[in-house]
Amino acid sequence: TIVTFVSLVAISYVIALSSQRKVTKIQTVLSLLSDGNLSARCDLPPNNDDLSSIARRLDDALERLEVVTEQTRLFGKNLAHDLRTPLARLRASLEGSEKMHDDLTAALTEVDRIASIIDAMMRIARLQSEVSAASVAVEKCAELRCCGVAVLR
Repeated sequence: TIVTFVSLVAISYVIALSSQRKVTKIQTVLSLLSDGNLSARCDLPPNNDDLSSIARRLDDALERLEVVTEQTRLFGKNLAHDLRTPLARLRASLEGSEKMHDDLTAALTEVDRIASIIDAMMRIARLQSEVSAASVAVEKCAELRCCGVAVLR
């Protein structure tokens, strides 16, 4: 009976240690995510326990978040380039015109206004991608808490 008791204690200790390692790994990934590191992953071995399932779901969500963030960044960059180039050509052709009437002055003012709107859109997109990364970390922490996992900071 003592051997059985010691065996059960040893098995319980190994299971608890394994669970603690998984929780620590998940907490580390969430911490890295909240610092803006979208490439952080749990990469736990595929076991059929709740913590491994949560880690896989977190890794899948982070993969999708990283792809969407990169697509958004590239879209914004391409949008800015695609809009700035024609505006610069328009501005150059308007400035080069020898007939600087009120219509041309109004057109130049409008070009400047559109360019400032594009710049503002780019700043907003950049800020939103930074805020998105932080809010995903908060949402994942809340989701993990709902599943009964203690998330420490």
